[in-house]
Formats: sequence, C-alpha cells, structure tokens
Amino acid sequence: MILEELLGQLNGVRRAPTGFVAFCPSHDGRRPKLAIREGERGILLKCWIGCELATICAAIGIRVADLFYESRTNSNPHDRVPRAPAQPPRIDWKGYGHQVQWYADEFFLRGEQIFAMARKLDPSAVTAEEFDLALEAVHSGFCDLEESERLADLAVNLKQFGLEEERSQNAARH
Repeated sequence: MILEELLGQLNGVRRAPTGFVAFCPSHDGRRPKLAIREGERGILLKCWIGCELATICAAIGIRVADLFYESRTNSNPHDRVPRAPAQPPRIDWKGYGHQVQWYADEFFLRGEQIFAMARKLDPSAVTAEEFDLALEAVHSGFCDLEESERLADLAVNLKQFGLEEERSQNAARH
C-alpha cells in the first residue's frame, strides 16, 4: 500500500507539518486525531486518543502488514514496487467549513463579551489609563466581530463547495 491509497480511505485528511492528519476511523471524534506519515519501511499511523494500530487498520479494512512497503530483492528500503496510481485523497470541505465556523463563533463570542463588559463601564469611575485600555478592548472587540463575519462567510463557501463536490461525485457514480 502506498500513502495516497491510505489517505483515500480516510475522512477529513489535511496536511500537517510532519505529514497528514485525519479523523481516526476507530473512534468518533470532532477533531482529526490520527497522524499519518511515511517512514523508511512503511506508513506510520498514530492515534492521539490511544487507539491501537490493529484496531485502526481493522476499521479501515486493511491488515497491519499492508502498511509496510514491499521491497525488491535489493536491500534499499526506499525501493518500492511500482503500483497503479491511487485516487487522490478525499478532502472534507464540509468538515473544514465546520472547523472554520467554530473559529468564527469563537471570535463572535469574544467580541460580544468585550462589548458586554464595555457597556457596564462607568467612565467617571475609572482613570484615564483604564479608560484608554477599555477603548483598546472595544477596538479589539470590533476586530473580532469583523473576523467572525469573514470566517463565517468562508465557512459557508467551504460547506457549499463540499456539498457541490458530493453531488458531482454521486452523479458520476450513477
């Protein structure tokens, strides 16, 4: 098995600094917890929740042995038996949209909290320095709300793109 084949069988695949991450197929989760990368002799999988390798492979429908590269008769582990090109990994656009929406909601809530605190502020009861800090906080709240709107728009676009991609894949199958 080559990396691309494995990635094509997982959901929520995205690049990470040391390889890829995806949703672990052996447990339910809201965030990708399965780390995937290539090693010298095969594909390395690590579930950060603690799922065992055999359980992960069983959930995908492969054997642990399938993760190791087949080598030719020479001893170089980087020589792999050529295989037919695999389908590119599925990108979970809707999942990305939900993640971006979560960040948008966080910015919105933080901005609203700042405004709620600012409404309670009595300007006559604070020093000029405290008032300046409050104004900076209100500015930060406005920036958070603007970022929230921008991210919410992006989330909608990602989710819509994911739906359109699903529809085109379903149409191609039928």
